[in-house]
Formats: sequence, structure tokens, C-alpha cells
Amino acid sequence: MKRAPQYMFVHIDRNSSSIFNDAAVEIERRKVYDFVGISYIICGAITYHNQHYTAYVSSEKSWVQLNDSLCSICSEFPQDQVVIAVFKKY
Repeated sequence: MKRAPQYMFVHIDRNSSSIFNDAAVEIERRKVYDFVGISYIICGAITYHNQHYTAYVSSEKSWVQLNDSLCSICSEFPQDQVVIAVFKKY
């Protein structure tokens, strides 16, 4: 029986020169979790930014490519939203 995926969410510091903090980079380095996409949080609930969720579901892109792509996506989020990176493992 296939196990349900476990998800992990990492806060994205929008003021950082690199979108992902050290925790996210460490996760990717160990290849335990796959990068899924980015989301933002409204009233404690996670809401996917659907337009980009499917476009960035590849975990095979390099971090440089992801950073470049996600920087432009993050600029589309309202400034008062908490933005998170979504990872999962099976």
C-alpha cells in the first residue's frame, strides 16, 4: 500500500537575496523532500497560487533556475502575505 506523502513548508524570506533559506537548501541537498511549489497563507490556511503551482512542480530544475523563477513569482504576491515553499516526500 502506497504511503501518503508528507508535506513540509518552509518560510520564504522575501528580503533575502536568495529566496530560499538555509533549511530549504539543506532539504534539497539531502534529496529527502522534492520541491513542489510555492504558496501563500491566508488566515492560517495554505492557499496554492494555482497558476504557478503546476508550472513549477518539477523538482529537477536547479536552485538557480528556481530562484530566478520564484523571485518573479513572489513579486506577484501581496506584500502582506506569508509566502512558503512546499516540499513533499513519500
